[in-house]
Amino acid sequence: MVHMNNKDIQPKPESKLSPAGVGAIITVVFLLLMIIANTKRTEVNFIVYKATDIPVWWLMVVVVALTLIVERLVGIAWRRSKRKKDD
Repeated sequence: MVHMNNKDIQPKPESKLSPAGVGAIITVVFLLLMIIANTKRTEVNFIVYKATDIPVWWLMVVVVALTLIVERLVGIAWRRSKRKKDD
């Protein structure tokens, strides 16, 4: 028979969801609801790019992806400029 002390039992760390995680989950759920609701098709004319008969949900996914990419790149540039200014 194995005898265990209280020292051998380690409490599980609490897994709390950060505010950013909650926001990401809410955003994904909202995007999925918009995808389900928007089944119409549209035409896109952007500078020299022209596309016809594109589902609205696909356009929304592309806009969200491009927004995330631009936000990340601007954040990186902002932090680098702050770091150079501090030096």
